[in-house]
Amino acid sequence: MKNVAIDNLIEKLIDGITNQSKNHLPIIINENARVENYFSIIILSLLDKFKSNNSIVEFKFQHLVNENKRKHIDFYINQFEKNVLIELKHLAIDNHNKQNNRRNLNFYTSFTDGGMKVGIIGDLEKLEKLENNKSTIKISFAIVTNPPSNEEIEKRLNILKQKKHKWNFYYKVIRENNIGFIISKMI
Repeated sequence: MKNVAIDNLIEKLIDGITNQSKNHLPIIINENARVENYFSIIILSLLDKFKSNNSIVEFKFQHLVNENKRKHIDFYINQFEKNVLIELKHLAIDNHNKQNNRRNLNFYTSFTDGGMKVGIIGDLEKLEKLENNKSTIKISFAIVTNPPSNEEIEKRLNILKQKKHKWNFYYKVIRENNIGFIISKMI
C-alpha cells in the first residue's frame, strides 16, 4: 500500500539531508566517522521546518515506547491521519584509508545471531515488535556515506527482501555527494 504523503515526506528528508550535509560529507567519509547524531540534528531541523509550514502536526525525538524509559524510537511524527515511527541508522562504509574496520554493507545488514546487531536489521526487528496499528507507519531510514556500487547494493537488498517479507525496501543514491539512503517501510 502506497502512502503518497509519507513518500513525499521521505523525499523531502532525503533532499534536505543531502543539501545540508554536502559540505561535511567529504570530512565524514575521509575520517570514516559514524555520525548518526549529526544526521539526527539535520532531521530535527527539517521536522521543525515541516511543522512550521504545516506539513506535519508534531514530532518527537527519542520518543519513549509505551512509557518504557529504556526503549525509544528515534523519531515519532504525527502527519495528520498517520503516525510515523522512524529508526535512523548511519552506515559509514569503509573508505580506502580505513578498510581494516570491515564496516561494509554486509556488516550493517547482517542477520547473525551472535552479538549485537549494529545495523538496520536490529532496527527492523525493533519496529516489528511494536504494536501494529493501521494508522502507524514504521520506517527504517539508513543514511549510507561512501555508498558501494549499485550492483552491490542491489544484491544486498535482494537478500533483505528474501528474509524480511514484511518490509518494502527502497534505495536512492546521490553519487555526486557520495551519499545514499536505504529506506525500509513496513508493509
